[in-house]
Amino acid sequence: MRLKEEEKRMINPYSTWPLVIPAGWQTVDRDGLKTLYRHFPNGLFATFAIETYPGGGGRHTLGPCEEPGTFRRIVISRKKMYPAWDEMRDLVRTCGLFDRSRDIFMVIPPDEEYVNLHPHAFHWWQKERS
Repeated sequence: MRLKEEEKRMINPYSTWPLVIPAGWQTVDRDGLKTLYRHFPNGLFATFAIETYPGGGGRHTLGPCEEPGTFRRIVISRKKMYPAWDEMRDLVRTCGLFDRSRDIFMVIPPDEEYVNLHPHAFHWWQKERS
């Protein structure tokens, strides 16, 4: 399923950068959507943001697991093929953007809600503590 521009904004209503940005990451602010990105020598590309989903307005105002709140999200991709499991695992563990004492997870949404904006990307999430 492909999304229109206004639908893309609904998916990520608010995002921010972490207080400390690890070395090698670049920042971008597109219309208030703050994201980090990084190209790696092995061909991986990653984006990261801390996103707040307010809830109350349908599926796209909810975060992963259909739950409102603030989540850390990293998207890991390659241009022409899927990243390998060990590459993603190692990047998530060593990027310095997650609390490693807590779970980090991927979600497979229901088929009718699946959105694929990049053919070779995986999203990893961690809920912020309240």
